[in-house]
Amino acid sequence: MVTITRAIQAFGHGFAAARNVVRPCEFVRCGQLWVVRDPPPAKKPRTTEVISHRLSAEETIAEIRAQAIGRHFICAVHDMKTDAAALAHDFKTHRYRLMRREPFFGCALATWKGGPRDGRVVKLTAKHGELAAGLIKAKRLHQADLTDARTRIFVAVVDGRAVGVARSIAATKTEAWVQGVWVEPKHRRHGLGAALMRAMLADDKHQGFRSSVLLSSHAGALLYPRVGYTQIGLLQLFCVRR
Repeated sequence: MVTITRAIQAFGHGFAAARNVVRPCEFVRCGQLWVVRDPPPAKKPRTTEVISHRLSAEETIAEIRAQAIGRHFICAVHDMKTDAAALAHDFKTHRYRLMRREPFFGCALATWKGGPRDGRVVKLTAKHGELAAGLIKAKRLHQADLTDARTRIFVAVVDGRAVGVARSIAATKTEAWVQGVWVEPKHRRHGLGAALMRAMLADDKHQGFRSSVLLSSHAGALLYPRVGYTQIGLLQLFCVRR
């Protein structure tokens, strides 16, 4: 079973690692909150991602003020027993707008059963320069992703061309964070998304990770349970209403 606490650690470290590809970024404790931010001092800091768990809307906002956090989004993460609509209403009364909801999924790798290997998926290495170049041109990868030691990249190949990609980031020593899964629209519904995920999870397990964690779109929420994930919570993203 993947706990919300472990999932938050994977999310925070993984999200910071993805941001760090472009500019330095850190995931740190800030009072009762977790934050993903540009390390101070920064001349033009990006908006801080505030992660709140087990705090009410009022408690979260009070802590943001106490910690003197500037421009921010709030990622309110909670388990499946929490009334998501009631929490969103509480933030609304404090002049925050709900931007979106994203299901939180975890896969416990110790009990993960795997699946058949699909020859259309390869783990990206230095010898796959043309595949990497195609994904960079399509803006599905950043050049720095290729040299980040924490990131492993899996590519779906059709007719010698990369048509899908999934990235797994070593967020902690025991948790891997899934930094996006994408398949070209015309190649969807052919099992490539599931094949990418199974190849990635098999490698995660081989690398010694205990769990894989991700945030899902509503479309992805239909795929992930089929490859071994279970929804463990929900992230609600809020911004200040102008």
